[in-house]
Order: sequence, then C-alpha cells, then structure tokens
Amino acid sequence: MYTSIFKIFVSCILLIACSACSLLNIFQQDRCNVKQSLFISSGLDPKHIAIMPFENSSGKDHIGVQVRSSFYNHFSSKPYVDIELFDVDTQIEKLENFFKKPWQKLSSRQIGSFMKADYIIYGEVVNFKKLFLGIYSQQALSLRIRLVDVNSGRTVWSENFVECSRECDLPLNPFSLIASFFRCGLELRSKETVALIDKACRNLVKSIPEPVGRLKPSNQFVLQLASFMSKPNAEKLMKRVRLKGLWPHLKIAAVEKKSWYRVVLGPYAVDEVERIKHMVKEDFKLTPIVISSHVNPT
Repeated sequence: MYTSIFKIFVSCILLIACSACSLLNIFQQDRCNVKQSLFISSGLDPKHIAIMPFENSSGKDHIGVQVRSSFYNHFSSKPYVDIELFDVDTQIEKLENFFKKPWQKLSSRQIGSFMKADYIIYGEVVNFKKLFLGIYSQQALSLRIRLVDVNSGRTVWSENFVECSRECDLPLNPFSLIASFFRCGLELRSKETVALIDKACRNLVKSIPEPVGRLKPSNQFVLQLASFMSKPNAEKLMKRVRLKGLWPHLKIAAVEKKSWYRVVLGPYAVDEVERIKHMVKEDFKLTPIVISSHVNPT
C-alpha cells in the first residue's frame, strides 16, 4: 500500500516538473516572438543575438553555466532579439557535426550565418574566489565579455569586469564571536554566490551598447509558411522548421473575431527569399506565400 502511494506521489512530482519546464520553454519562445514582432511592426530591422556557452577558467564546476544563464535573463531587457539558450545549444551541436570541429574553432561569420544571428556574445569566467577569515568573508567574480558583429567579424564592445561581495560581522561581546563566525560562513554558501552572479550580470548588461536601429529595406520579403487556428499546431511547425536551422516567428491575427496563428520567416532579400522558399517546399511539403515585408501577412 505504502509503495503504491509513494509511486503515485513520485509520478505527480515528475508531472509537475515536466509541466513547469514546458511552460518555461513556451514563455521564453513567446518572449522572443514578441520582441521580434515589435521590431517588425515598428519598421526596424531586428538584430538577433546568440549568447554562446561561457568558457570557465576559474576551475569551479558549473559556474560558467550559472553566469551565462543569469546574463541571458538580464540581457532580455536590451533591444535585441535574443535567441533562446536552448536553441543556441541545439544549433551548436548541429554546427559542430556539419563542420566536424568544435564551435570555438569556427569564425563568428560561420556561427552567425548558421544561427541567423547578427551579433554573437562570447563570455568567459576568468576567476572566482572565496575568502573566509573568521568574521570576514569575501567573494570575487571576474568576467570577460565580447560582442562581435557577425558580418564584419569586428568586436564592437568588450569588457573585463570584476564584481565583489564582502561581509564583516564584528561581535559586540566575546559570546557572540561564534555566531559571527557562523554568519560569515553563510555568506560563502550558494545563495550568496547566486546573488553575486546576478549583480555582476545586471551591472555588466547595463554597459552593453544598443544596436543602431535602421529601417528595413523596401525590397525585402517575408515567407508565410502556414496559418493555424490552433497555437499548439503553429508551435509544432515552428519547432520542425528550427531543426533545419531557420528561425520562424509567430504572428497573431484576428479574422472574423477568430485568432489565427501564422508561422512566418524573414525578412529576406529577393534572391534569398526564393532559395528559402524552395527549401521549405522540399523539406516540409508546404507552399509558402511570399509577402513584401511592409505588408501584413494574410
């Protein structure tokens, strides 16, 4: 009896965890789609950016992953279309299989072309130190970040950044000395490390320059791949298309008081749009509609 109850309990926990992960993925993708739609509707050329895995030279396990994740979360406030980390990592695996070498050996142009990104961010955790001296504790995080223009291969911004946290607890009497030792020791636990990483990434992102907004050329076109009344069906198609290295976005339109979810690619120049259209027809057996970028999809 107890075994059955335990199995049901574990199953419920796993179900809740899977649901939470699915909701998080949908939220992150929607965030990307909303940002891109805002750029397109305002007549600006959206700048896509890929945040590559951070190198970890500190010798501390997993801190590179933590810093990259925190940096990505804070970066969402910048006027770029930030490609979701999961999608970046998926494309890296395909990229390495295609070129038969690690992504670190590839040029920014090769990476950007494969991921449809305008800019790439390279990051490194240079050092991470903890110091505990009784009533005094300190943590220091050193980062190196580069923002690279894919087309020119030029580093448009770079920063060597150090963030520190300190805690000093002077006891008022000898009996509180042990408590002071304990409190300072707590400062070095994971909670304080997360807070330090969050502060460092927040301050670092503030100094990153914003992209220069420019109007989309009038000779660009978008491809409407399909239109659905069901959002899950539209998202399924988007996932299939991403596996081919393309980056679709979702446009929602109201037709006769009903919502339609349109899967759209682009904008592309006139010569490229024909190539993408042919690829889509061959790979997905669809007949995409070519639409001028200044006309709303139908």
